[in-house]
Order: sequence, then structure tokens, then C-alpha cells
Amino acid sequence: MTSARQITANRANAQKSTGPRTQTGKTRAAGNARRHGLTSAPPLDLVRAWLRVILDTTEAPPLIDLKKTERGRLALNLAMAEAHLRHLSVQNVRRLAEAEEPDPIYKWVELLEDDCAHFSFPKEAVRYLVRLRMREHKQSIARMARLHKRYTKEAISARNRAFRAWVAWLETNLAPEL
Repeated sequence: MTSARQITANRANAQKSTGPRTQTGKTRAAGNARRHGLTSAPPLDLVRAWLRVILDTTEAPPLIDLKKTERGRLALNLAMAEAHLRHLSVQNVRRLAEAEEPDPIYKWVELLEDDCAHFSFPKEAVRYLVRLRMREHKQSIARMARLHKRYTKEAISARNRAFRAWVAWLETNLAPEL
């Protein structure tokens, strides 16, 4: 049984973790997802390609027409979810390729070593700065990996919901007459 003291402590802790309270903080937090680009809309060509697959047609209908019917809305939701998931995968490959390219860091190290030699700076200080920069680089990669994992999970959930809705519509509307 939870004690009254523990309930009070839990409520006080919950009040601390409610997110930003000022309008400035809320505005800033709202832009977090856009900063890394993982929530960007997938390319329209990719959405149209998925629409052709889902609707089993050679030409995707205009998006405006799709929104007029339930079938069209469900197909569009599924196509958007599939395209977003694929778009996240492509973005992840690009980010990993960029992140694993530490050439700028090594160039920075060479320049720093040259400067330190010129100003008779201790080599240990240079090594410390290099380790610090490499640690920052690794933390940046780890942060992006965590964000990507989170947004990929959300995209998979959205795709699964859209797929279940599409299948339910198909079962209801295309069921054979017995």
C-alpha cells in the first residue's frame, strides 16, 4: 500500500516534470523535432509510389480526390506511414555515413597540433582537447541514434495502425457475398 507521504512526494515530482511552462519554452520545445529533421514529411514521389502499390493502380490519383472518400483517406494514411518509415531509413543511412566520417576532426587535430607546436603548448593539453572533441562527436552520434530509434518506433506504430485500418476497411467493403 502506498503511504500518504509517498503519494505527496510522487505528486510533487510529477509537477516538476510537466515540460516547459512559459510560452517561450513551449515554442522552443515545439521546434526540437524539426531541428534534427526526423519528423520531416517524406517526399511526395515516395508517397505516390506507395499509393500505386496500395491501390493496385499504375497511376496514383490526385491527393485531393483521395481525401473525399474513406477508402482514399485510409489508403493515403497507409501510404504516408509507409513512405515516412522508408524516409527515416534513408535518413538514418545518410546520417551514419556523415557521422562516421571523422576527417574534419582529424584535420582539426592536425591544425591544433601545428598551432600548439608553434606556441610551445604542452602536448598533453592537445591530447586532452582531442579526446574531448572525439567524446563530443561520439555523444552526438549516440544522441542521433536514440532519436532515430524513438521516431522509427513511432513510425512503425503509425504504419501498423494505418495498415490495420486499411485491412478492416477491405474486409468490411470487399467481403464476398455468401
